[in-house]
Amino acid sequence: MLCCTTTKPTSNAVPNHNVERKIKQAFPGAKKSSELASHIQKILTKHGYVDNTTLVATSLCCDEVDRDLEHDFTEIYNDNFNMGGLAGFAFGGVTSFGAMAHHIPNNGSCLVLYGPHVGVDSEGNVGKVNRRGRTGSGACCGSAAAAFAYVKGVHGGEAKQCMPASALDAQQ
Repeated sequence: MLCCTTTKPTSNAVPNHNVERKIKQAFPGAKKSSELASHIQKILTKHGYVDNTTLVATSLCCDEVDRDLEHDFTEIYNDNFNMGGLAGFAFGGVTSFGAMAHHIPNNGSCLVLYGPHVGVDSEGNVGKVNRRGRTGSGACCGSAAAAFAYVKGVHGGEAKQCMPASALDAQQ
């Protein structure tokens, strides 16, 4: 799970100890995205995953907070094949995986990067994040929170299991 605090801190940003403390408490062993990418690179290099023959294929939520993780991996492996996703689920399906397979370099490898994310806002609230240009904090990941509320409602008998009301919002 990717734990998000901000998307692009300014160079004069002061570390928020509430956030850092909450991340360590809620997610022991959590790493910054750049540390995670470096750690994975060290492990995968031993198995032949090198920058010019490895394709990174991501299926992360469309939330802007996930772009830092993509960026840190493409800094190492160059290209990214974005398969789309929402709340940590790959929504490209078989077609997307087939298309991705045709982008892997000859005799190369593919690193598939997917999973959910969660925010921690400046007050240390898990499930929220402060976004650039917006007052207060908002849900992060809102789609995962909505999915959880739906499943909880169905299991509790408060909601009826049903298909999405609109084909335009089938991912939700």
